[in-house]
Amino acid sequence: NTDGSATLVSNSGTLAKTGGTGTSYVDDLVNTGTVKAQSGTLSLFGYIQTAGSTDLDGGGISGSVLDFQGGSLIGNGTVDASVAMAGVISPGHSIGALTIIGDATFASGGTLQIELSNLDNTSDLLTVGGLLDLTAAGDHLNLTGGILGQTYTIAGFNNITGQFDHVTSGYDVTYDLGNKLISVTAVPEPGTLGVLAMAGLTLLRRRRNRR
Repeated sequence: NTDGSATLVSNSGTLAKTGGTGTSYVDDLVNTGTVKAQSGTLSLFGYIQTAGSTDLDGGGISGSVLDFQGGSLIGNGTVDASVAMAGVISPGHSIGALTIIGDATFASGGTLQIELSNLDNTSDLLTVGGLLDLTAAGDHLNLTGGILGQTYTIAGFNNITGQFDHVTSGYDVTYDLGNKLISVTAVPEPGTLGVLAMAGLTLLRRRRNRR
């Protein structure tokens, strides 16, 4: 409904806002299926997700604190709320950008999933307008793709506390408190460095033998 009244909903299928540029209100929603905002704004007060996904696909989401105990928050657009995350945040549907206006608090098991371009310096981007809280033990930064030696900006924040506990191997992470950014650089893994070094020595020996 669009008049601001509350409705108790438990969703295990698909709940989608597909039309109109205004705000639709759904309060006290427990989601284990798919919630999708495809236009306008879907207002979710008292929102709990234990499985499934919340997908920004052309629309936005608003609320107070969205409690993700599992499943994923994906897509492009703006979440006008604070987020408690024990599931996965994955900006975009491929490479894209997701903005959380309030705070984002990662719990143990909470994961930021980021895709890096193999062609240039573009990547998924999470922007947090409030506090990005990474103090919980057991949170994850999962990274895919990227060009060796290339640096990517993957997150922005107003304030930050803590760092990701677990980071995909093969990447260096920089927490830039001055510019309020998190960036990553794709680097060779230790085993790869050894292979490259051996290849370099072999090439050098061949050149010397030719002389």
